[in-house]
Amino acid sequence: MQEGSLSLMQMAKISSALYDYQSNKKLFYVSILTSPTTGGVTASFGMLGDIIIAEPNSYIAFAGKRVIEQTLKKTVPEGSQAAEYLFHKGLFDPIVPRNTLKGVLSELFQLHAFFPLNPKKSSRALSSIILFVSNKYMSWRSERIWIELITGSRKTSNFCWAFILFLGSLGFLLVGTSSYLGRNLISLFPSQQIIFFPQGIVMSFYGIAGLFISSYLWCTIFWNVGSGYDRFDRKEGIVCVFRWGFPGKNRRIFLRLLMKDIQSIRIAVKEDIYARRILVLYMEIRGQGAIPLTRTDDNLTPREIEQKAAELAYFLRVPIEVF
Repeated sequence: MQEGSLSLMQMAKISSALYDYQSNKKLFYVSILTSPTTGGVTASFGMLGDIIIAEPNSYIAFAGKRVIEQTLKKTVPEGSQAAEYLFHKGLFDPIVPRNTLKGVLSELFQLHAFFPLNPKKSSRALSSIILFVSNKYMSWRSERIWIELITGSRKTSNFCWAFILFLGSLGFLLVGTSSYLGRNLISLFPSQQIIFFPQGIVMSFYGIAGLFISSYLWCTIFWNVGSGYDRFDRKEGIVCVFRWGFPGKNRRIFLRLLMKDIQSIRIAVKEDIYARRILVLYMEIRGQGAIPLTRTDDNLTPREIEQKAAELAYFLRVPIEVF
């Protein structure tokens, strides 16, 4: 604990620097409160974050329990300075365990890239948002707003397929080229055993086709095609759907809809590329048809789809239709 006028001045100087960082430079500041967080930290930069995160069972206070009781001659209730108690009082945003903190911060930064801070509004525009984390998706939800991040092409399965296709097609092309040159570019397949016409030509064709498909997959992964967010704002009465597309005119796909035009949340049965029956979630819009909210390759179980549909329908105050 530092005392004195010089130490107290640091609180104002840090707060002033943060104001310039957040309001003038329009940058993002996340405050993470560990145990203990007290004194000047609580009174200055610790509580000025755009998002304030606390660890479970953290001791967060300005003055300690003993100091308060000696000064005010009142008993401080047990647990009133714990993170869980203060969370319900709205002092900060989510409570995040340290082992999941890295993933939560990554999602927050990704969300901030989609929603930059607006200097004309309060820098706490995203405060009081409850964080829900699951293995399938991540979303931010409060009484008035629901923001769900959509995973794009950067999936583990896409990385695996792109890598396997690249290695396999490269091997086919090298074998076909070896049969044409009469040289063993791959020691496992002697060129004398493969005739260029027709085997070598066919393998070269498959190799070139595989490289094109692999390049396509790597490009979708690099551009993260299909990623984005769905934002439902009950206060403003609007729905925003954003997706990243391929470079060009449709690189940013953005739809802005009125919430009053949403007729229902639809659950439909579709078939994926393996002819499996998959449940897909749609949002039925008056005069514009259905907008998909999930995809056949999201690997959500029927129970998860039903739960998500029920929660979204309750939030939007619309019925659920099943086809």
